[in-house]
Parts: sequence; C-alpha cells; structure tokens
Amino acid sequence: MGLIKFWVSSGGSAYSGASFRFAVCFSLFAISLFAISLPLAAQTELGSEDDLTILGANGSQTDPDVEIKGFSVFGATQSAPALWIPAAPGNIFVNGYVQVSSGMYVAGSSTFTAGLYVTDISSFAAGPGSIYIKDGAAGQVLKKVAGGGMVWGNDDAGVSGTGTQYRIPMWNSDTVLTNSVMNQDGGLNSITLLASSMTIQGSAFSVGGSTLVVKDGNVGIGTTKPGAKLHAVETSGSNSYIFIASTATDSASYKVVVSTAGSVGIGITDPTGLFQVGGGTMTALLNGRVGIGTVNPGAINHIQAAVPNTYTMVVSTGAAASQYIISVSSIGVTDIKNLVIENRTSDPPT
Repeated sequence: MGLIKFWVSSGGSAYSGASFRFAVCFSLFAISLFAISLPLAAQTELGSEDDLTILGANGSQTDPDVEIKGFSVFGATQSAPALWIPAAPGNIFVNGYVQVSSGMYVAGSSTFTAGLYVTDISSFAAGPGSIYIKDGAAGQVLKKVAGGGMVWGNDDAGVSGTGTQYRIPMWNSDTVLTNSVMNQDGGLNSITLLASSMTIQGSAFSVGGSTLVVKDGNVGIGTTKPGAKLHAVETSGSNSYIFIASTATDSASYKVVVSTAGSVGIGITDPTGLFQVGGGTMTALLNGRVGIGTVNPGAINHIQAAVPNTYTMVVSTGAAASQYIISVSSIGVTDIKNLVIENRTSDPPT
C-alpha cells in the first residue's frame, strides 16, 4: 500500500547522455520489479523538475509511446481549480494556453465561456444547428466591429435613412433607404400603389392566377391564355360576362350586359336572343327575326304597340302629324299620305 516516487533532477533535461539514460532505465526497471511485489493498490509517481523527453517514435493507438490513463493537469496546479469537466480518468485540465500547429478534431460538443478566435476556415459537420452563440434575438445576424470581434445586430450594416410604417422601402442610393410608392396594409393582405401609374417590364403579368392576365398585348379575365385584345371567360356559374353599370350592386342600374349565352343587352339585366334593348323595346333573335315592342317577334320584322291610341309605325319627314307619310295605328289603321304605284327607273318626284 506504499507510494513510490521517482524524480529526475539533472539541472537541465531528462534527456541527457548515454550513462544517464542507462541509470534511469536501470532504476525504472528496478522500480517496476519492486512495484510488482507491492499490493495492487500501490501508487507509483514519476516526476521531472526540468525537461522530460520521450524517445518513442513508433507508437500506435493500442501501443502508445506515452499513456496517461488518469485525470491529468497541465500547467500550474491550483489548490481548487474551477473545473467545468469531471475529474475522471482520461480527462485533461490545462491551466494555461493551448496552441495546436496543425489542426484539431473535436468529436463531441464544445463550450467556450470567454470567447473563440478563429484565423482560418473551420467546418462543423453537424451543420449550422450545431453552433450556439449566446445572446442575440431571432432574425439578427453576426456583424464584425472594430477590433475584429463579432456582435449580434440587425441586418442593416451600412444602411441609413428613415421610412413610414407599412410603406415598402426602396434604395435611394447604394446605402440609403427611403419610402417607395407602395404601401402594405398592417394585416399583410394587400399592397396599395400610391402613384398614378405603374409600368411592368416584360410581356405578361397576372393577378390571382387567372383573375386578370395581360399577355402579349391581350387582356384575359378568367383565362390565362387570352386570344384577343379582351378575352373574358366565366366558369363560376354567373349568367353574365360583362356589366357596365352606374352603381356597384344595384342590377337596375346595369347599362350594358353581355351574358354567357352571348346575348347583348342595353338597359336590361338578363338579355335574350342576340340583342335586346330595355325589356322588349328592341329584340334581335338568333333566327334572324327583329322585334320592336316585343321580345318574341313572329316575323322577320315585327312591330308591336302595347299602348292604345298610339302609332305602331310612323314614316315621316318631321315630328308633326302633318308630316307623317305612312302611319299605322295600334288598332290597325294605316294612313298613307300619297300613294303612287309605278315602275320607275329614276329618282322619285319632289
């Protein structure tokens, strides 16, 4: 249960002449024989008051030239060192600086409590998530300051200028930001153009996919491939393509309507046939019939007067009754001012 100590004190280096090396080797051999005879709990220490050189040059991981299995301390030993690692076999405490000339590979995680100075390229196998730098806030970046240090800060290095809340900024110069003519609402749902015009460079743009498309000079509404200067497609079930109205919601204010069936209406919300004006004022059907005063013309030209004591048709040279040339009343009376039946080949007489 004894403690064996062996100290080398040559006044210079433990690596001296051949006679000295022989003495040391012989002494170590004798000590090793003596240590074998001691109980297993015995401890052997080797100390050097000056330099210590290990001559081995062919060591391997399983047969190293120097093997220190216990807890090791390099540098001046403190009476109660501030350890952040377990004082367990295989661990090393360095009370001073460490310099590595070729490189260092660290398999586990590392903690730097006072700082880290890196002069060359370093890689982290686990990716950015393996790097933790204290303080800072989400979205901030590391910026270099005077002296070479790195601090957390917002990503606005070298940028100056002021702006208005919700106004989208623009670069007024290489380093100055100012307000643009676009404003984004607080809910991040829409952008408002504050200028009177906007130019889009390119041959196409779209709004909401196919809501509005401009492509190669054509405008498409409801289609991504407009085939004309204005091309509207309705697929949502509505009965009309185009409304021109005096108000936004009142259907009675519709002035011009183009329905999905191809009907054009003026002053009517749901036109029939090819063309219809004001609820039967004039109607043109697909079969070629034209009705005035009726929505269902029974002949190529069908004129109907629904109001008594009115004329169904008047051909005149003026507004006065004396100027009527031909008139047909609502009860069927036809009045022809002058009736001439002849085969003429020239202009009629004045």
